[in-house]
Amino acid sequence: MRYFAIQIATRREEDWLERIQQQTKDIRFHKIMKKMFIRRKGRTKLEEAPVFPGYIFFEYRDDELPTDIIHEIRHSRYFIRFLPNNESPRL
Repeated sequence: MRYFAIQIATRREEDWLERIQQQTKDIRFHKIMKKMFIRRKGRTKLEEAPVFPGYIFFEYRDDELPTDIIHEIRHSRYFIRFLPNNESPRL
């Protein structure tokens, strides 16, 4: 199992995940969240916020991603780039 990271437009992670999970069934996506207290207008409430805003992590069973999956992810809306670069996605 290999892990990869991609950059998505910030605050668009949920929209992107909903769309891409329907297209790619072999990949498990992870958005790492934290719970924190946010104070607004004098009131404090517990909310979830991303640890790494704009970044999505995913796992794939092989060491390299197939070109069809790379193509689907790369041409999806709100996608910015693979990490560390678009030519050789790896973690």
